[in-house]
Amino acid sequence: FIEYVAASRRRGGRGWPMVLAAEAICKREGLKVLYSAADLLMDGNFAEPGSSDDLASSTALGTSAVDAHRRWGFQEITEQEWKDAGLAPYNPDKCSVLYMKKDLV
Repeated sequence: FIEYVAASRRRGGRGWPMVLAAEAICKREGLKVLYSAADLLMDGNFAEPGSSDDLASSTALGTSAVDAHRRWGFQEITEQEWKDAGLAPYNPDKCSVLYMKKDLV
């Protein structure tokens, strides 16, 4: 069970290699679906803490978490489908996510 994965853009992080690794683990374990919740706050506008250029870099456009997930082959699902898969829903008062899944065929 992989609960949370993130990549720091400032450190050159990329999500695709992590998705490939998660897919390989799931397939090895006989799982047919990979679930992921895309963070809606990650909208492609980013400034990571710790940089003196935070305000200037906040206008830099990147790829949103939802767009990245779609590019990686994930499709939107309902919160009910997420729960039916045995996954606990995220607290909407703490974070806003789009529930997604990728069929591993």
